[in-house]
Amino acid sequence: MLINLVVNGLQSTARPHSVKLSADYVDAILADEEMAERDDRVFVGRDKFRNVAPMAAIHVEDDGDGMTPEVLGKIFESYFTTKPTGKGTGLGLAIVQRLVSNAGAGLRVQSSPGNGAKFTIYLPVMVG
Repeated sequence: MLINLVVNGLQSTARPHSVKLSADYVDAILADEEMAERDDRVFVGRDKFRNVAPMAAIHVEDDGDGMTPEVLGKIFESYFTTKPTGKGTGLGLAIVQRLVSNAGAGLRVQSSPGNGAKFTIYLPVMVG
């Protein structure tokens, strides 16, 4: 998941930019508002997401060009790409979506034009 998200962030624009990877410990379940979809945000994997505490919130954030609501709504579709023909397969984020679902995790994506993108994976943590 992380490799695909970091590579996606690095390839989000041709201009110089950065990708930041960070993580937080979450000791409470996510409220419905945190999973709500808006024009600038989608939440993936909700159907299999084990919204139980504790969780690790792993963030991959870039300061690239950001995405329009139309693009944001399509990024997890297999073979969807914004790259020129022959430059991308459109499979990286589709694979991330499948891995998130298989892990019982959730994935929130926030982005708007000119503001980069932030992908946050909410992964249940086993304690004991």
